[in-house]
Amino acid sequence: MLTPSLVEALPGGPAVERFIWKALPAKTVISSPVPVLPYASLDHVREAIRSRHLIRFSYRKALYCAEPHLLGNAKKTHAFIVCAWYMEPGEGWEFFRYAEMRDVEILKDCFACIRDGFNPYDRRISGIDTCVRSLS
Repeated sequence: MLTPSLVEALPGGPAVERFIWKALPAKTVISSPVPVLPYASLDHVREAIRSRHLIRFSYRKALYCAEPHLLGNAKKTHAFIVCAWYMEPGEGWEFFRYAEMRDVEILKDCFACIRDGFNPYDRRISGIDTCVRSLS
């Protein structure tokens, strides 16, 4: 529990209170207490891609669990997009607009291989920021 003196000692001081603190599921990776952010951090998404961790997030009023494979820019809008194989709800490939991802959690579970159908050179992508790499 955060006491007023602890909040003052944290980097950012009382501004830290604007984060949404809630109990995280057992699958969540925590090296130190990290809030579930109302807006996705680019660095968190990049790290999830590099380390092959599953992510859980809200997107357009639905809750997704996905294997993020790529962070890039959309060709038409130049907005950041996350290319991911989602397992909940249903399953398949999807481009998620980064600005619309909410409550992003990096899960402890990892994925071992790149899914069939992954194409980092898709015509909808104009630039690649971070991409999952082959283990071999």
